[in-house]
Amino acid sequence: MKKFILSLCIIFCFINSIHAQLFFPLKVGNKFVYFVESYSYPSHIYSISKMIVLKDSILNNKKYFLFNSFPYVGTNIWLRVDSITGSLLMYDTSNSCQFYFKEKLIDSLKLDTTNCYENSCSYWYIETKGIDTIYNQQSNYKIFVCPPNEMERKRKYNSLFGLTKFRFHYSGVGNSYTSEGNLKGCEINGVMYGDTSTTIIYSISGKIPDKFQLHQNYPNPFNPTTIIKYQIKELSSPHALSGDLVTLKIYDILGKEVTTLVNEKQSPGTYEVSWDGSSYPSGVYFYKLMAGDFTETKKMLMIK
Repeated sequence: MKKFILSLCIIFCFINSIHAQLFFPLKVGNKFVYFVESYSYPSHIYSISKMIVLKDSILNNKKYFLFNSFPYVGTNIWLRVDSITGSLLMYDTSNSCQFYFKEKLIDSLKLDTTNCYENSCSYWYIETKGIDTIYNQQSNYKIFVCPPNEMERKRKYNSLFGLTKFRFHYSGVGNSYTSEGNLKGCEINGVMYGDTSTTIIYSISGKIPDKFQLHQNYPNPFNPTTIIKYQIKELSSPHALSGDLVTLKIYDILGKEVTTLVNEKQSPGTYEVSWDGSSYPSGVYFYKLMAGDFTETKKMLMIK
């Protein structure tokens, strides 16, 4: 009888672990790319955020995975999913939460809508759950909410894909700030979904310029993100209804191509594109715009 009960406990823990890990896939090399929109009147900023599983290690006799960041939690943090409780936990060397030994609770991924978890360290509940379609696959989701006061926080997890949305809102006396992130692409267990590029192209003016022009990047020098602005004039021929093919590429000091920021047909107008150089060393780089017969190259400097 004891063996039977023990077997049931092992099966139960295994099911909990599998269920929770479906909502937060852990494997070295997994990568999640988010489109982030932040606004605090009158500014409105778009950016790209990356969450990458860098490596794993045994800490405090448990296996953790090092993430370069986790939205609104921190950078370079160690995370794990507990095989018994299904909780997503962060390694905490300061041992600041009395309910856990050298850990902090992020989310309890196996909670139902009728459950919540509350202690002096965390208070979150599931606002809603359901099924939606992501990357042409049906996926269960759960939305965790921290009860709003001056600050509102939400996180949405989808089975198979992990954290897919997050929101932070602060409303204080005389000012407010909101930041929302949506998964735009990911690489999970070696399989690519969606768009994992870190480039954002903005059309900032539909007015047709009278010439091609490549502007100096700003800021310059930069660390590690900069914005490149350029203008595309009238179509090269009346048959090019969808616009001219425009390419914008980055090269290192040796002339080796580093990345392609733009490679698409664009209508006449003024555009801005951001480049995140966090994966590259400090130094001089060149960016080259090509559109029709127009070519121009400028120099920029990244200092970390």
